[in-house]
Amino acid sequence: MTFRAIIVGLLGAIAIATIGYLNDEALKLASLIAGQQLPIAVIGTMIVMLVTVNPLLGRLRPSWSFRPAELGTVTMLLLVSCSIPSRGLMINLLPALSMPVHYSQIDPGWRRNNLLGYVPPAMMLPIPSSASGEGEGNVNPNAVNWLVTGAGQKGRWLPFDKVPWSAWTRPMIFWGSMLAMMTIAVIALALIVHRQWSSHERLRYPIADFTTTLLSRPEGAKVAPVFRNKLFWIGLSVVVIIHFVNGLNQWYNEKLVSIPLSFSFAAIRTKWPQIDDYPWRSGVLSFRIYPVVIGFSFFLASEVSLSLGLSQLIFLPIWLLLVARGVDMSTHYVGGGVGGWQRFGSYVALGLMMLYAGRRYYGQVLMAAITFRRREALERSAVWACRLLLLSLAGMVCLAVSQGLPWPLAILTFLMILLMMVCVSRVNAETGLFFLQPRWQPLGVLVGFFGGAALGPQAMVIIGLLGMVLCLDTSQALMPYFVNSLRICENLGVRPARTALPAGGTYAIAAMLGIIVALWVSYNFGFRTDWTRNRVPIDSFNIVNREITDTRIAGQLEQSKSLSPLERLAAFRPDQKFLASAGVGLALVLVVGLLRLRLPWWPLHPVAFLVWDTSPMNAFSQSFLLGWLIKTAVMRLGGHQTYNKAKPLMTGLIAGDLLGVLVWMVIGAVYYLTTGLSPTESQIYTFFPR
Repeated sequence: MTFRAIIVGLLGAIAIATIGYLNDEALKLASLIAGQQLPIAVIGTMIVMLVTVNPLLGRLRPSWSFRPAELGTVTMLLLVSCSIPSRGLMINLLPALSMPVHYSQIDPGWRRNNLLGYVPPAMMLPIPSSASGEGEGNVNPNAVNWLVTGAGQKGRWLPFDKVPWSAWTRPMIFWGSMLAMMTIAVIALALIVHRQWSSHERLRYPIADFTTTLLSRPEGAKVAPVFRNKLFWIGLSVVVIIHFVNGLNQWYNEKLVSIPLSFSFAAIRTKWPQIDDYPWRSGVLSFRIYPVVIGFSFFLASEVSLSLGLSQLIFLPIWLLLVARGVDMSTHYVGGGVGGWQRFGSYVALGLMMLYAGRRYYGQVLMAAITFRRREALERSAVWACRLLLLSLAGMVCLAVSQGLPWPLAILTFLMILLMMVCVSRVNAETGLFFLQPRWQPLGVLVGFFGGAALGPQAMVIIGLLGMVLCLDTSQALMPYFVNSLRICENLGVRPARTALPAGGTYAIAAMLGIIVALWVSYNFGFRTDWTRNRVPIDSFNIVNREITDTRIAGQLEQSKSLSPLERLAAFRPDQKFLASAGVGLALVLVVGLLRLRLPWWPLHPVAFLVWDTSPMNAFSQSFLLGWLIKTAVMRLGGHQTYNKAKPLMTGLIAGDLLGVLVWMVIGAVYYLTTGLSPTESQIYTFFPR
C-alpha cells in the first residue's frame, strides 16, 4: 500500500462520487455504477488500464508501473466510493430529507394526520407552517421548490452561492453524524467477519477472485497470466462484439441487425393464464442471457448455482397454490407482506447460522474486545473493530433516542439494519450475486410485529426515515464493496488491517464532496427519476399515514402517543400473518441448511429463500441455471482437467460483458461532451438491470 496508490484511489473515488451523481441523475447517461457490486466504471476501466496504460508505464520505466498490491489498493478505494452517488447513499439521502415537505403540502391525508409534525426538526429540512401546524414559517421556499422544478436554465447553471445551503445545515449535522457512525460500523463488521469467512469457512468470493485474476501477475511479467490465454480473449471478443452490434442497433432505434440475447416464451400463458397475475411473470415468459452471470455461476459450487437458478421456478408454483387458496401474497417494498416478512425470517435464520458457525471465533473476539485481554491467536484489527462496532452502535442508538425514538425500538432498528448488511455481504461473498435486494425494511417488520399503535406515530416516522436513508436499497451498499475489497487486497499481499483507515478516510472525503456537488446538481436539474421524486420520499410516509389513520379510527391514537418505551414493548400486537411468514422463512433456511450439512447428496442451498421473489433473481435466475448446466456438462464430459481449462473462457465472458457495456457508456459521454445533448432514453444501451 503506497502513497501514490492511495492518492490515485482517492482522486478516482472523488470523481466517482461527484461525477457519478451528475451522470446518473441529472444528465441521465448510462450509469457509471451499472453492475451494482460489480461496477462497470471501476472493473471495466481497470481492465483497460491493465492491458494498455500499465504495460506502457513499465516500458517507459519499470518502477512506474503499478504493482498488484497497488492496483488492489486503488481498486478498494474506488469500490467503496461506488456506494456514494448511488442508492447506497446520495440517491436516498437527498430526497428523503426534502421531498416529504413537498408532498405534505399537496397530500390532504398527510395534512389531516399532521404527518410531518412527528418528524424531529434535526432529521429533515425546515417545514413551512403551511405544511405542518408545528413547522417554521420563515423558511426559504426554494429549498424544496427548486428540487421539484430545477432552477438551472439551458446553458446557464445556478450559481453556487444561490443554493439554499443554510436549510441543509441542521439535518446534515444529524445525518452526517449518523452516517459516520454507520460507516464505521459496517467497516468494523466487515473486518470482524472477514477472517471467519475467508479462512475458516473458505467462501468463494467470486467477484473478488475474478478481480484478483486480472490484477495479479508474476514478478517481471507485464500483465496477468489470464491475458495471455487465447480462450480468455475468445470469450471476451465474442461478448464485446455482441454488445457492440446490439448497442449500435439500439442507438439507431432498432433499424440495424441485432444478436438476440432475449427469448420469449409468452405462449406459456395460453395454457396457464394464471401466470399473468404473477408479479415476476417477465422472468417466466422470457429468457435473457447475461454472460457475466453464466461466467460467475461456472465458478460456484454446483448447489449454489442450481439453487439460484431454480429459485424463481420453485417460488412460482408456491405462489400460484397460495393465491388459489385465497392468501394475499402482495408485498410492499417498505411496508412488508407475506414475501417480505418471509425473507426477513430467512435473513434472521442466516444470521443465526453465521453466528453458530463462527461462535468460537466471534466469542473470542468479543471477549477480547470487552476485557482488553490480548489473545495471540486473534488479529488485533478484529478486536479493535469489535470495539468500534460496539461504540458506533451505541452512538447510533443514542443519537436516535435523542430525537424521540424509544431505546428498545432504536436497538432493534439498528440491529436489523446491520443484519441486512451482513447477510447481503454474505450472499455476495458466497454466490457472486452482484445485484441483491432484500425487499424488506425495518419499518415493515416492526409494524408487523408490534402493530402501529404500540410503535406510535413518531417512532414509525423516525424508523421510516432511518430505513430510507441507511438501507432502502442495499444493492449498492458499502459493506459488500468493502468485503470484496478485503479479499482482493488479501489476495494481492495487502493486510486487511491496513485497509480500514484508507477506506474510511476516502469514503468520508468523497462523501462530503459528493453531497455538496449532488445538492448543487439537484437544485439545477431537480429530482428527475421516479425513485428520487416518488419512491424514496413517499413509500415510508404512506405506511405511517395508514397506521395513524387505523389507530385513530380505533380510538387509540392519543394513548399510543403517551406510552413509555417499556409500555410499548408490553403493548405489542403482532400480525398473525407476520408471525407465520417470518416463521416459515426462518424454518426454510434452518431446515435446508441442516439437510445440506447432513446429507451429501442434498441439491439445494438455503440462499434460494433469501433471494427468491425479488427483482434481481427475476432477471438472473435463468442465466444461473444455464451456467450450472454448462458446468455440469463440462465436468461430466471432460472432468476437472477440462473444467480448469475452461476457466479463462468464462473469465473472458465476464470481462467482455463489462467492457462491452463500458464502450457504450463512453460513447454516450462523448456524445454529450461534443453536442451538449444527452442521448435519448431509447438510445442509451442499458444492459444490466437496475
